Amino acid sequence: MGADLPTDEMTEAAPAKVNLCLHVGARRPDGYHDLESLVVFTDFGDRLRLVPSDAFEVERRGTYAGGLPADPSDDLCTRAATGLAAVFGREAKMRIVLDKEIPVAAGLGGGSADAAAVLRALCRAWEIRPDDPRVVALAEELGADVPVCLAARPSFVSGVGERVLPSSGAPSFHLLLVNPGVPLPTASVFGAHAAPAGNAAFVGPIDLSGGVAVLRDSARNDLEGPARSLC
Repeated sequence: MGADLPTDEMTEAAPAKVNLCLHVGARRPDGYHDLESLVVFTDFGDRLRLVPSDAFEVERRGTYAGGLPADPSDDLCTRAATGLAAVFGREAKMRIVLDKEIPVAAGLGGGSADAAAVLRALCRAWEIRPDDPRVVALAEELGADVPVCLAARPSFVSGVGERVLPSSGAPSFHLLLVNPGVPLPTASVFGAHAAPAGNAAFVGPIDLSGGVAVLRDSARNDLEGPARSLC
């Protein structure tokens, strides 16, 4: 078995994910939808600490910790840590302390961001490249948003989330996020979406180098209507 964590604890930010557009295409035979999205990350988010321990455990705290699964074994942080350890023959001897400040079921990728933060921290501790195909495969297995959250940089995403293309030239800008405190699970919103017959509405990568005004002309959120129909 390989070494566990360094002697000192490690910290890793888990920034909130924001879809500046979300174009949803046809439903695939596997039940997922083809999609394309321009994704950016905020200075706001969750924070994780990984502390060396004699056994594996997860501690959740923070504003929205109460909205997480009651059983820590269902937590994406748990699945990320134990999954990576299994793939690379390590021992998941650590205590993960999650400060949960991203609202749950808010479309901000909180769980995916947390899982990606665990992967980044452990890759650093175990001297594994985050772009190692085995890490990427695990990220895809954990969830459609985990690969782009693993990169944690402006990206154009397509497929079901597995194709992540860095988006160069994206400017920094202020963004106001308003959350009504009413969870709306992603699966329910997709279920309310009337899938088109094909992907004709896709527009391809969006260049933000000229500013975010381009979004008015070439971007939309295909899930806004279904979300409003539910809430």
